[in-house]
Amino acid sequence: MTNHIIRYGLLLLWLPVMAACSADSVVTADSATDSGQAFVNGDELPISYAVSEEAVTRAETLGGDFRVCAWMYDGSTAAEPYNNGEEELWVGSQILEDRYRGETVSENAGVWSTEAMHYWPRSWFNVDFYATYPTTLPDIYVITDDSDPENTYTYKGITQTLTPGKAVTDMLYDFRTTNRDASDNGAVSLSFKHALSKVSFVGVTTNAGWHVQVSAMSLHNICSTGTFDIKGGEWNAASLGGKTTYTLPLAGTGTVSFDDESDDATALTATGTPLMLIGQRLTAWDTASTIAVNDASDGPKGSYLQLTCLIYSTANGGIEPILPANGTPTEIYVPLTNGTDGWQPGKHYTYTLNFGGGYDAEGNVNIVPVTMTTTVADWEEGTTTNGVAE
Repeated sequence: MTNHIIRYGLLLLWLPVMAACSADSVVTADSATDSGQAFVNGDELPISYAVSEEAVTRAETLGGDFRVCAWMYDGSTAAEPYNNGEEELWVGSQILEDRYRGETVSENAGVWSTEAMHYWPRSWFNVDFYATYPTTLPDIYVITDDSDPENTYTYKGITQTLTPGKAVTDMLYDFRTTNRDASDNGAVSLSFKHALSKVSFVGVTTNAGWHVQVSAMSLHNICSTGTFDIKGGEWNAASLGGKTTYTLPLAGTGTVSFDDESDDATALTATGTPLMLIGQRLTAWDTASTIAVNDASDGPKGSYLQLTCLIYSTANGGIEPILPANGTPTEIYVPLTNGTDGWQPGKHYTYTLNFGGGYDAEGNVNIVPVTMTTTVADWEEGTTTNGVAE
């Protein structure tokens, strides 16, 4: 038997989201009793919002508005629950059958609220709140994942596409289930979190007498589109697609240099433009394959890192090329994986590359491979990981 599980999320496309509430969906204190929506007569409590800056990973970004959609449902154990236990849109408006638009929440004198006043239903009604920032995120969609016929489920989500070469705006979200009695005098406590993952690269070499220059980097076969399930707090694996290449801006002036005597790992990727990616699990390029990594005729390969670099010896005045022998920068390749858990939302992944010569395009080792270690930390502003500022 097919097991149907109801979950909620966000379909995220980086399109402008307009906050509006249709006339039919605006519930006022006067209309509440007549509409059968279970307000406490004479004791209407407005819904407001409280943003916890201590728990927000990028609190300063919430100097502007955010958006909220909310659904109410009977949380009691009544034999005949209100609306047969089905949820009812409480904040926001329905645009299409499966598409909903959140209302803008703005701050005024320290109070966050929507322009149209909404009130809490009676205490036995639960309300699910879906908050997203910034307001340029797209509408919320209801999506059914039937990739596993034995375990289909429906969730509310946002589909995001991260186009290479275009600036990526950070995405924050929160999901809360609460009710009138659990609110703080009507306020819903929100603690925004990152939906994307942050990725950085640093370089070292432990090969004696080596000096490394990196002049270009790119990530290949990385999914650029996917749907984020807000209630679940994860990217839906079945929705991932759009494998593409991301060119990485380098630190400093565009060429990064270091040698075996460098005290610390050297930042390869620019810290001022963090690489933000959709959470996903990578399958590394198989160097044992007979297919060249850059052979487009056979379709996408596993994920890999491509670097343009020059390695030479620090002996004899530092003018003896090691790779390539002619002293001209060459392309090397490094299979890229991210473990069984993949990239998780709100995490910062720092890859430390210990430079050997890597692989050529056919999967042959250049002298010795590049080895890689990964440090995983919470994505927090103002901290440093392996010498890389957040």
